Amino acid sequence: MWSPRPAKYGKPINELPFRAPNLELGRSAIPQNFSAALPDSVQVLPITPEIAVASTQLKNFHSDPADQLLVATAQCHRLTLLASDRLIRDGDWVKTIW
Repeated sequence: MWSPRPAKYGKPINELPFRAPNLELGRSAIPQNFSAALPDSVQVLPITPEIAVASTQLKNFHSDPADQLLVATAQCHRLTLLASDRLIRDGDWVKTIW
């Protein structure tokens, strides 16, 4: 199994403590058929090992793992990120629109 050990965490990527805080707090629920409910023009991108590692290597980025994964995904796929979060928009990690 591929499992690099980024110095920042000291654990393999597949053991990093990523979680969905809003789901844990009961603020939102993702239906089981979530992907089926999306329009055909929307593609769900997986978190690849490249994205996981890139999310741990963002310089001067705040400590929200979900935001780190969003930005790293946009970087790795060379996408423009639609973001209302000023902490993401004001940085130079990825091109954003709002």
